[in-house]
Amino acid sequence: MTYVVIEACIKCKYMDCIEVCPVDCFYEGENMLVINPDECIDCGVCEPECPVEAIQPDTEKGLEKWLELNRSLSAEWPNITRKGEAPADADNFKDEKDKFDKYFSKYPAKRERQRLIGAILVRLCRSRIGRPLPKCNITRDSAANL
Repeated sequence: MTYVVIEACIKCKYMDCIEVCPVDCFYEGENMLVINPDECIDCGVCEPECPVEAIQPDTEKGLEKWLELNRSLSAEWPNITRKGEAPADADNFKDEKDKFDKYFSKYPAKRERQRLIGAILVRLCRSRIGRPLPKCNITRDSAANL
């Protein structure tokens, strides 16, 4: 058995669960968290911490999709070990149903995307590709809006 994060986390991402996890098996996406099921030790301390009951044991019926989603996204998203701020509008979404189809994002947390975009831009601006490039006037801040 392992625990998985399900649809209720989408657009809420309260993060109360992160600080109690003894093995740091949470990974952060743009608008939800996931658990790496191969790292989870099935202790269950995170489950009662979630105010929207988005953490469930994978033995619950119908959670196969969520087990696979948690597994695949935890391989792509950054590990998170400290509680961050929940989205300002999280309370507006906590009781909403069918959030996966409406709001799910496969992208990593925004701060991780900004770091990656910045690193790519630095490489692009410094590269020569056999000839000098024109002055690079894309900044890390402007790239975050791409």
